[in-house]
Amino acid sequence: YAFCPQSTVGTITNIAFVQMFHYNKNWQTLNNKHDSVLIQCPIKEAPQAAAKLKEFMEIPLTSTTGNHYRMKVSIEAGYNWAKKSPDNPRGMTAYDQF
Repeated sequence: YAFCPQSTVGTITNIAFVQMFHYNKNWQTLNNKHDSVLIQCPIKEAPQAAAKLKEFMEIPLTSTTGNHYRMKVSIEAGYNWAKKSPDNPRGMTAYDQF
């Protein structure tokens, strides 16, 4: 069965994916993977793209008990889609420059 928080994360991701697609046509929305969105943009626009994606994903939520909160989001950036490593120094790594 579908558990409410699990379904909520997938729905938030779907909404953020569509919002990113419509927000800036120069940024390419490439993948929606249940709880993550992959976009491609010029490196000089990465801070703006990261901030906008975070805004779209950290929407206000209300729990079944009435508590208000926002889902926490982390951003990664890189020149390719693989994780950063000694063999891949330009790979994805935590991005908090915004």
